[in-house]
Amino acid sequence: MTTLFENILCPVDFDENSIVAAKTARDMLQGRDGRLYLLHAMNFKFPLTDEEATLPLSDAKEKLEELAVKHLGGQIRYEVLVEKSDDTAKSILEAARRIHAGCIVMATHARKGFDRFLLGSIAESVEREAPCPVLIVCGRNRK
Repeated sequence: MTTLFENILCPVDFDENSIVAAKTARDMLQGRDGRLYLLHAMNFKFPLTDEEATLPLSDAKEKLEELAVKHLGGQIRYEVLVEKSDDTAKSILEAARRIHAGCIVMATHARKGFDRFLLGSIAESVEREAPCPVLIVCGRNRK
């Protein structure tokens, strides 16, 4: 059985809130022998050629590495994962199962009302179906 701090999955979409989530996951692993998996799930809703799909994936992987160097500071072990999918929540859940995540730490955009109805909530979908505990972080000050 995976312990809470053994493998932490942190989905990243490169906005400020997901950076806060990555830092939170880093802090949870501080001084522990765990690994942080930074995941960027690229949402493709239409078919792409191999070349079109490869370029964005490599760019995303490079951006994840830059994020890790800048915000994790070599203090913890990490891996970057990039996946293409037409369902971001499903990609996060599949990655959590594959790496045997003990915890998922993810950001929310805290949308409300009609925006949430139209766009849904990835964090809510992940929380509902996750195989492990989910910590949802809101990086900005809410009023």
